[in-house]
Amino acid sequence: MVFGTHLLTKAFESLHGGGITWNKFLCSRYRWRRSTCRSCVQACPEKALAFNGTLAIDTERCNGCGVCLAQCPNGALHSARVGDHALLTRMTLFLSENPQVTLRLACRERPPDQNTFTLSCLSRVTTPLLAGPFCAAVRQVEIARPHCEGCHGRLDSYSLEKTVSLAQGICEMAGLGNRAIALGVEWPGGHETPKERAISRRGAVRILRTEILNTLSSIFVRPGDGKNLPHWSRQANVSRDLLLALVQALGCRRPVTVDREGLPLAEVEISPACVGCTVCSTLCPAGAIELLEQENSIFLSFLPHLCTACGICIEACLPKAISFKPQFDLGKLASRQTVSLGRLPRVKCTGCQADFYSAGDELCLACRAQNGARPRLLWESHRSKG
Repeated sequence: MVFGTHLLTKAFESLHGGGITWNKFLCSRYRWRRSTCRSCVQACPEKALAFNGTLAIDTERCNGCGVCLAQCPNGALHSARVGDHALLTRMTLFLSENPQVTLRLACRERPPDQNTFTLSCLSRVTTPLLAGPFCAAVRQVEIARPHCEGCHGRLDSYSLEKTVSLAQGICEMAGLGNRAIALGVEWPGGHETPKERAISRRGAVRILRTEILNTLSSIFVRPGDGKNLPHWSRQANVSRDLLLALVQALGCRRPVTVDREGLPLAEVEISPACVGCTVCSTLCPAGAIELLEQENSIFLSFLPHLCTACGICIEACLPKAISFKPQFDLGKLASRQTVSLGRLPRVKCTGCQADFYSAGDELCLACRAQNGARPRLLWESHRSKG
């Protein structure tokens, strides 16, 4: 008796809409209400997500495709059944049943054959899903040319290309060459539907066991609702942790620098306009910016391997002192080292005489907003009365 892994996977993904949950402490929109981020809402092909102060997930509409998970760099959306960990587990089972040096990825519009691993949509592709197979003796990953005709999903070609470029950079850094990942491959047979891959009864039982465990995990092991935690609490980005673990496993054999535009990576720069107000470090969902007050100074540091380039620090910075460098050294993902951004001494404002932190400005942020005129006059008036 034989089964089709494609049918088994599809059957389980139809249960409970994928078991997707939202971790508000990792959401840029929750941490700062003025954030313009709507990545997950815009990406959902079923219109199952809506944000109005909190993220609402319509479980009746959600089909568990997991596209929203791929679009959130902060890992605010989680699923034990259709998340990256679950998909990598299925890939491992797939490769154990069909050992091969080239792994083919395709959307569900193209049913799988013995060499093809299917995803709900190619918009579901993430960097860990592309880098993970190389830890299992795969030497090349091919991504099929998408066949979106007749599909109501919306493939984000730009995001897919940027995801592939990042994964390719990681492979190049690991010494796997600059052609480890191929995008837009048309396999023999064109649009013809290949024969459904048949697997043994034992293989079917292994897949069923994995899917049952993932389903139970999605029901009983969910992220905390955070009802008793402060608004600015911070939790681990599971998606980024997985990426860092894969980078560590693949290794860093040569330096690779990439253009960070459109990637969930960034290295920040701080200008002398910074006043050490701690807004950036408080709002950052990833905890990538740290400020330490010591001996009348503030020391600023940055953890580039944690930054997801959500941009909330740039949007919220009133003096506009934060910016992203145009390029990113992928070796920082492997080294996980903290980068010093400098020191801000405590000084006295020449306008209102209040203490504040600055690397060069003589006026505090409030005085700068009023060009220092009114506070300075008030100070001089108070001094003359004294």
